[in-house]
Amino acid sequence: MASNYTTNYGLCQWQPGDKFLREEFNQDNEKLDAALKAAEDRAAADTQKVQASAQAAQRTADRALSGLEAADYNLYNLLLQSDYEGKYTGYKKALLYDGFIDRGGVSATGGGLFLSGRGPTLCRTGQSSIQLGYGSTTNQSSASTANQTIAGAGRLTSFTVAIRNNQNEQRSASLKWTVTVNNKVVSSGTHSTSRAAAYATLTETISPPGGVLLGPGDVLSVGINASASGWQYKLATEGTGLGGVLNITPLSGVSGTLTTVSRPLPACGGLAAWVRHTAGRVTLSAGGQTMTAGETRETADVQGTPCRETTFRLPGGRAAGSLAFQLGLALDNGDDSALILDYGAVLLP
Repeated sequence: MASNYTTNYGLCQWQPGDKFLREEFNQDNEKLDAALKAAEDRAAADTQKVQASAQAAQRTADRALSGLEAADYNLYNLLLQSDYEGKYTGYKKALLYDGFIDRGGVSATGGGLFLSGRGPTLCRTGQSSIQLGYGSTTNQSSASTANQTIAGAGRLTSFTVAIRNNQNEQRSASLKWTVTVNNKVVSSGTHSTSRAAAYATLTETISPPGGVLLGPGDVLSVGINASASGWQYKLATEGTGLGGVLNITPLSGVSGTLTTVSRPLPACGGLAAWVRHTAGRVTLSAGGQTMTAGETRETADVQGTPCRETTFRLPGGRAAGSLAFQLGLALDNGDDSALILDYGAVLLP
């Protein structure tokens, strides 16, 4: 249940820890419907009056619109919070949002911007390959690398491991492998090795399909498990975890873009939007039209991550039809990296 309400219309304002009820949404929608109808009626009557009356009507409409945007902003936060909690709600015809927990709302990225495990990422410095080395062997049936914290940006294209055939016969191995980023398995598969002579060591390179994108702060580990016994894994030089090489292609850039999927939307009188990002500067365009940037303030997203929030507006009516947004992100001097955390956009009446 909401713990606070707006001043003018008594609309629900949820705090991050609040639970919410369907009845609260319905009550707010009824209030919004009544307020919008009243605003439309007043605007229609005022247009027939003298210029002074028209100016007064404009001020009334502005106040009504301000209340509407405040309610939509709260709904945008609430829908994002529900999405993070796995409560799928889908996009709404008059309110779009994305927290980038998957790639379903992204059509393409360009420039130096890419989708890492933490979301749309821009990094000034690329991450090079990580040499774990080879030390002693282990008789464990499975092994994983020690967690590796990524400093820059890059794509894990492959990883190289060494295993020893500890049997007195020539044979090959079937290796089940996983790539884990931030405690989540992001890629997995099975790799068949070449044949190894008795007591011989194989060096095998395994390539995850399409590679795995990594951003600064991501925690990476790789694991393997042979389907048959009698195989020994080479540990890292320091003796902690699986040894080998994490082959990473560096990625870097100071600016980039993200294009959303196109959505079928109704006609509207304009657009208002919010973009939250950790650093740098953001731009936003809708259907090829540049939206005007407003205030940028320091805040936190619905998960409590400190960030900046930039507001945008696009005045003027739009006919019904498909619409895609393009978000731009550029690093400021002194920024090593930046993330786009989420965005929300509302169709104005």
